[in-house]
Amino acid sequence: MATLQDVQTVCLTRGIIFPTAEIYSGLSGFFDYGHVGTLIKQKFINYWRETFVKSRDNVFEIDGSTILPEKVLIASGHVDSFVDPIAQCKKCKSIHRADHLIEEKTGEFVEGKSCGELTKIIQKSKLLCPSCKGELMDVRVFHLMFKTDISPTGGQAGYLRPETAQNIFTAFNRIYRTTRSKLPMGIAQVGHSFRNEISPRNFIVRVREFNQMEVEMFFDPRDDKCEWFDEVKDVEINLVTQEAQKQKGEMIKISVNEALAKGIIPNQWLAYFLAREFIFYKSLGIPEDA
Repeated sequence: MATLQDVQTVCLTRGIIFPTAEIYSGLSGFFDYGHVGTLIKQKFINYWRETFVKSRDNVFEIDGSTILPEKVLIASGHVDSFVDPIAQCKKCKSIHRADHLIEEKTGEFVEGKSCGELTKIIQKSKLLCPSCKGELMDVRVFHLMFKTDISPTGGQAGYLRPETAQNIFTAFNRIYRTTRSKLPMGIAQVGHSFRNEISPRNFIVRVREFNQMEVEMFFDPRDDKCEWFDEVKDVEINLVTQEAQKQKGEMIKISVNEALAKGIIPNQWLAYFLAREFIFYKSLGIPEDA
């Protein structure tokens, strides 16, 4: 079976995907798509659009700005909480994701723990810098959004959007009214998002600028029945339950109907889209156990 390195080699040698500004040594986490890469990407996007947007008459697509005012990201919680915990080496100055380092070296599930708690775990477990075995500094947070100044005076802050969802939520009222729609309704968007990743890696898997394809479905929580659920209720998907994630448990194969009945999936809408996404990925030739 081909490895990720094999795929990367083919993409580079054939000009499908390659580093941005590579004649100037480039920047980690940024890639350009060549002619063939662009055609493949557009074909993929169009297939997704046909599957999730055009197939329903109550899903509407928008194309929002990639720069958002600061107040939007304050309201969404991103300014305060869109962060990663990092630990820097005192010796070589390399930076590492503290939570990933702990989970990799100790197997302990540390999601949601504070910087102070992560620092204590690192010290107690005597974890060292993976690069040079040097001592690590105390854990601190690193903000993942790209900030910019808007206007000549620089008096107004803005951010490159970290997710396509922000445009969808801020545009909801206008889309709802101008389309004369009613709940349930969906708003879709395809576009670029940006995250200042600490350590971009794995080719285009973890990068700083990337494309997202997203549908946000809006419905009345007092009536969460999905009219399309019967189409997919018997579809079996692979799931790792919340408890299994905490205990490093195994994946289970279960129908979305059974997962809904057991409370693993909270409502029919989420169950429906999980099944549709599973079918979508399989139709692309992606193995079920990938």
